[in-house]
Formats: sequence, C-alpha cells, structure tokens
Amino acid sequence: MPLSPMTEPQPCDRCAALQAAFVPFLERLIDTQGCGQPVLLVAAQRLRAMFPVEGERDDVQATCDRLADLLKRTAIALKGPEPELVMWDWSDLPQRATELRALLAAAEARCVVLQAQIDQLRGEQAGG
Repeated sequence: MPLSPMTEPQPCDRCAALQAAFVPFLERLIDTQGCGQPVLLVAAQRLRAMFPVEGERDDVQATCDRLADLLKRTAIALKGPEPELVMWDWSDLPQRATELRALLAAAEARCVVLQAQIDQLRGEQAGG
C-alpha cells in the first residue's frame, strides 16, 4: 500500500534491526573513507529520523545537532575560520589533532631545553 508523503512509516522489528546495523555502518564509513563529503552523514541522519526507536526522535535529532555543532566548532578551532560558503571537512580532525599535539609536545620540550640554557647562563653570570 503506497504511503502518502505526509505519512512516516513506523519500523517493524526487522526494519529497526536493520536500522540499528545500517546507520552506525554509514557513520563508520564516513570516518574511515575520508571522502570529505557530508552525503553519507545526511543519509544516516535521515534514516535515524525516519526510523527512530519509540520516543527517541527528538533525542536523536538533538544529539545529531549537538555532535554536528561540536564537530563544526572543533574543525574551526583546528583549521581556522571557514572560508565563505565553505564548511570544513571533519574526516581529518583526529589526524589534525594528533599532529597539533605532537607539535605542542615538541614546543614544550624545546621550552625545557631553552629554560635550562637560560638558567645555565644566569648561573654563569652570577658566578662570573
């Protein structure tokens, strides 16, 4: 029986099980493929919206919105302001964060070395 455009189907047990397996698969696919396109994320969000677990629709949407906002702000923090009409890709955020942490660790190590040199020079000046 065809559904009208205004009718949203309620998932049967089989559909709910399919959704439970398929949506996380799509989300993992986004993370692992690094294609940079939000197409799969949008598809996953639409599937979640179409087939929510009973009473969970608003929670799921709110969670998706919060996570999207968190990813967007994280991308801007790691990459700088977004150019006009561009949204940063999220797929490389873990790699970017790892690279920045490595740079920070190297800078901190260099500061320790420089501080030791400064302390040595001060000691020489005070003693000499």
